[in-house]
Amino acid sequence: MKLKNGPLVALIIVLSVFAPISTDMYLSALPDMMVHFSTNESVMNMTLYGFLLSLTVSSLFIGPISDKYGRRPVLIVSMFLYTIMSVLCAFTDDIIVMIVLRIVQAIGGGGAMVVSIALIKDCFEPSRIGSIMTVVTAIGVIGPVLAPIIGTALTELSDWRSTFIAPAVISAICLVTASIMDETLDDGMRYTGSVIGSVRGLSEPLKDHDFFRFLIISTIFNLPFLGYIGVSSYIYQTMFGVSDVTYSIMLAVTILTAICIMLVIRRIQARMVSSSSMMLFLAIAISGCILLFSVASMNEYLFLISVLPVAVLVTTIRPFGFDILMAQHEGDNGSVSSLLNFCTFGFGVIGMAVCSLRWDSFITGIAVMMLIATSVFAVSWYVMKRSPSRLKGLEDI
Repeated sequence: MKLKNGPLVALIIVLSVFAPISTDMYLSALPDMMVHFSTNESVMNMTLYGFLLSLTVSSLFIGPISDKYGRRPVLIVSMFLYTIMSVLCAFTDDIIVMIVLRIVQAIGGGGAMVVSIALIKDCFEPSRIGSIMTVVTAIGVIGPVLAPIIGTALTELSDWRSTFIAPAVISAICLVTASIMDETLDDGMRYTGSVIGSVRGLSEPLKDHDFFRFLIISTIFNLPFLGYIGVSSYIYQTMFGVSDVTYSIMLAVTILTAICIMLVIRRIQARMVSSSSMMLFLAIAISGCILLFSVASMNEYLFLISVLPVAVLVTTIRPFGFDILMAQHEGDNGSVSSLLNFCTFGFGVIGMAVCSLRWDSFITGIAVMMLIATSVFAVSWYVMKRSPSRLKGLEDI
């Protein structure tokens, strides 16, 4: 059955948020889970970092496989795997088993996210891809804000197990939808070689140096952003002493403000095609570095203002960048989607790990990640400006 545009966009949006519903929804239940499993914070956190690492690595291979076998079978297997692993997570009493289940669960989550990006390119005209990516990005950024709130409510109504049962139900609905939908990958676009050859195809887009540089430009600010998401509760609640409710409000204000600014920029410029656009993003990045290193630690309000540039850059550059990158290589949408997700979550995992180190303040960790991201962005842009080749959809940047 061919899904209409509305249900198809809804499916893409749900698939794109499997990472936050898998990582952030159960965060508020971690203290109860530590008691249940009779373990400590370090071991319990392995259920989070193991998931993210598995999600990142698996995303790299699932896209090329979907280029060979199609989106529908890959999505069916991914959702089946995710559903079963989620249910088993809810009922295990062994922390080692829980960690292993989370690692396997992440493979299903990676499949969902990779296929969601590939579906956009498969099913929509180039003129609509940018607007759909804007919606997906906005929801994807709101996800880390809403997921902990929903998780807290579920834990209050039931217990920690409900934070795994709820994603299992969502996954089961996606599984049913995938089972009845038509294949979106045309036979003429399907990779006809071996599975190994399909995976090796990941190297093809990377041989385009401008593609690689723009891939880095489009994802590098996940380094400080996901680092901020990972330690924000410690900063707001422990360092500044705000309540759980106030923390949720301030997190939501940051993200929603960033989305509003992103929509304004998208309205002004349909695509990121000029040097002025890149100058704007670099100026925002530099302002974020200055604020994080100077005034962010003074109080919670100045910290909110200081991390706003980070959130603005992530929400704005991602749809611009993904729109352009997905237009470069015909016939390997899955591979390109894998690279996009791998870099997005790869930088995110690094950012979360580094920001969690024993800095004099967690804010320092975010500031360092922001400085590194800004430097990489500036160098990549400078090299692209001097490059004789150009990506489709870009003017002189």
